[in-house]
Amino acid sequence: MAAPWQRPLRHVTIASHGDLRDLSSSSAAPPQQPVVRLSGTPYAMGHTHGTVLGPGIRQLEQVFLVFLAQLYGGGTAGWVRARAIHLVMRLLAGASVLRYWPRAYRDELRGMVAGMKASGGGGFDLTRLAVINAFDDLAGAWTHRSLACSAFAIRGRGGMIVGRNLDYPVIPHCLAALNTTFIVQPQGRIPFVSWGWPGYIGVVTGINAQRLSLLTSPTHDASVRGTPEGLVNRLLLEDTTTPHEAFDRLASLRRTIGNNLLLATPVEAHVIESSRSRTKIRAVAMDRLVVTNHYHLPEMAPLQAGFAKFPHSPLDSRFLSLEGSQERATDIAAQLHVGMTVEQAMQVLMDPSLVSGGQVQSMVMDLAAGEVWVAKGPAVPVCAAGYQHIALVDLFADG
Repeated sequence: MAAPWQRPLRHVTIASHGDLRDLSSSSAAPPQQPVVRLSGTPYAMGHTHGTVLGPGIRQLEQVFLVFLAQLYGGGTAGWVRARAIHLVMRLLAGASVLRYWPRAYRDELRGMVAGMKASGGGGFDLTRLAVINAFDDLAGAWTHRSLACSAFAIRGRGGMIVGRNLDYPVIPHCLAALNTTFIVQPQGRIPFVSWGWPGYIGVVTGINAQRLSLLTSPTHDASVRGTPEGLVNRLLLEDTTTPHEAFDRLASLRRTIGNNLLLATPVEAHVIESSRSRTKIRAVAMDRLVVTNHYHLPEMAPLQAGFAKFPHSPLDSRFLSLEGSQERATDIAAQLHVGMTVEQAMQVLMDPSLVSGGQVQSMVMDLAAGEVWVAKGPAVPVCAAGYQHIALVDLFADG
């Protein structure tokens, strides 16, 4: 009998309106997130991705250019510098960055280029897609990291419940509007679901068919010589089934950045704290784990780098400073209790101390029950419109 990840995925439509469970007073139902199903060889998956989401891929590239322009003061001077840096990123991608990528992912991007062209999208070369998929890693070569996240794991009534908010310091409304659910069945590997954006084949939030969930809370440490963060995360979902397997896999890889990864199954949860050169793991304490954007372990603390400051950012010091990251972790821990429900976990994510105008993703997973609740958006903060329910049984077929 075939392993679960070798069986076909059912065709799925995410959450009809009758399936929505809201924690907001809004009566207006926002548009459903696009759902894209990818399967087969890397090239075939990329071709489907490029064919279906070509316009969105171009939009995401423009979003990153706006980000760079704002980072360097905006106006004409900001745009000139943004385009120059983007060109340097493309040259880096072509000359060296792509060499560190697994061949399958390079083939997937080649398929995406062909899919965009076949759908009438014109030319869009490999280096432009590489920049989209390594943008934060490459940007880290010029400045500090830019993602700000809060995540936790708590032992609920039936098993592990995990939650996360992902906050971005600039242009968050654009990223929220481009949120996409990807159901991915790579040939011969473990299927997974990723919540990301057009053109992005990595993972910042995901869960695989073995109910191993992955939530990122990036730290501030970067290099261009390695496999980009999102692709490393994807390898963990495609190749491993437990947090300790993921730790061993991660430690074997050449990485570009530091990261905090919250990895959980229905029965356990761990955080992997990593820099470019060191990897440590910490386990659940008192049936809970909290992670924000700093290292908790004493062995990792000396490697903590600075936090970026952004002009006109919707994020305040809670998200852009070491002290703020520590305060958020304390606030989350104070609200967690063993046996809490999914609804209570959502309330933690919606607490004013954690919600910002830069919140582009928010979700809760009940791993034992096999259920996920995703903030609907598309405006920021995305949790303001309530949460959309998804049953994992509808994503991963039993046979």
